[in-house]
Amino acid sequence: GSSGSTTVGEGAQGVVRGLLLPLQHALRAVARRALRHLPSGSSGGTAPAAPDALRVPAGAPAPGRVGLPHRRGAGGAARL
Repeated sequence: GSSGSTTVGEGAQGVVRGLLLPLQHALRAVARRALRHLPSGSSGGTAPAAPDALRVPAGAPAPGRVGLPHRRGAGGAARL
């Protein structure tokens, strides 16, 4: 659009997006030559390390359970 106009759906979100994500120029404006195709898969390097064990605090709900409290008033609005 022209100066000061916004398109439908832009509005405040467009302004915030403009503040948070400033316009950046392309790193490579014009492709000079095609890039080689790199196959997906293992690069032949070392395998990733195994993840550490998850530490669960005592009294935690059983695996697969949400662990909702069962007492009266639980999950309600907080008192001020």
